[in-house]
This record gives sequence, structure tokens and C-alpha cells, in this order.
Amino acid sequence: MKKLTVIFFAVSLVSLMLACRQEDLTPQMQRAAAPAKAKVTMVEVPSFTAPASPVIDSLKAANYKKASLALLALGEQWSETLEKSSDEERIQILEVYEKARDQVCAKSGLAGMAEFTWLTDVALPAEENKAVLAAAGVSAVE
Repeated sequence: MKKLTVIFFAVSLVSLMLACRQEDLTPQMQRAAAPAKAKVTMVEVPSFTAPASPVIDSLKAANYKKASLALLALGEQWSETLEKSSDEERIQILEVYEKARDQVCAKSGLAGMAEFTWLTDVALPAEENKAVLAAAGVSAVE
């Protein structure tokens, strides 16, 4: 039962993060009551095969940016949760974290962490992608 609760919490957290946009993060004076049960939508994470060319288009760059921001937020929230958890709960949380990262990437338009990692390691450093990445607001950190 505890594992199911942790999984529900993780998936709810991921869905909430993806539903929020940066401009929506301003505090509201009045908040609606939270529903008794939040509906969590899991998406299928497509398999990823690295393309022969590292060149990406503007949509892929925009999806990469969305996934990057969502993964950062997920990591921060997971860290806070881990700090407050027992050793046994940490193991369960970390197992769910991998699935949550795949979901975040898939909901951002990528083929899970596999594609996100390929974009980070191969497409970002490729000189051919500098302009499209800059236009999407993505800069490679060296």
C-alpha cells in the first residue's frame, strides 16, 4: 500500500509540473479546494533509436527545452521529498523517479530519457544545431 501511495504521489507530481507553466506560478489569493482524487494520465514512452545525423529541428529544440525545465523542477521536488523520507521510502521513491523522468520527457514530446540523453550528449554540442537551439532559448553549458 505504501508503494502504491508513493507511485501515486510521484505521478501526480509529474502531472502537476507539466500542467503548470512558468507564467502560471504566481500565487493566487483564493484557491479552489483540491479534488479528492487527482486523475493521473500516463503516456506511452516511445522507444528511441538515435538518428544517423545529429541535426534537429525547431520543434525538437523546443521539446528539449520543455523537458529540461520540467526535469529540473522534478529533481528539486524529489530532493525535498527524499530529505524527509526514511531509508526504505527512499528506495521506493528512487525507483519511481526513473519512471517519472521518462514520463516528463514523453509528455514534453521526446522519446523518454533515452532521447533526452541523446540530445544532451550529441545534438547540443553539434555545430549544425547552434542556431536552432539559440532560437529555442537553449544554450549548451560547457
